[in-house]
Amino acid sequence: MAVLGSVSATILAGTGNKNNWLTAVMAGIPAAVLAVNTTFNFERKAIWHWRTTKRLEALLRKIRYAKPEEFDASTVSDEFSEIDLETFDGWIVYSSLSKE
Repeated sequence: MAVLGSVSATILAGTGNKNNWLTAVMAGIPAAVLAVNTTFNFERKAIWHWRTTKRLEALLRKIRYAKPEEFDASTVSDEFSEIDLETFDGWIVYSSLSKE
């Protein structure tokens, strides 16, 4: 989006477009995309999801393929709770401006 907005603004400005507002909007797209990406930090959230999913998939494989005598429901529950608590700490909170 950012690259497309930048290229479009350059083309509009270079061709002598009479719609200055359109050129201004296109020129503002890269900054808007950067601001949204910085604010919401999509990459960090994606990494958090990936790591959490991989840990839970490992636990699921253990449940599916381990011998029943190697674990019980209590052990699985404890491991799930550990994963849940550890991954919760990595979640991004946007309300960090309001400190209590």
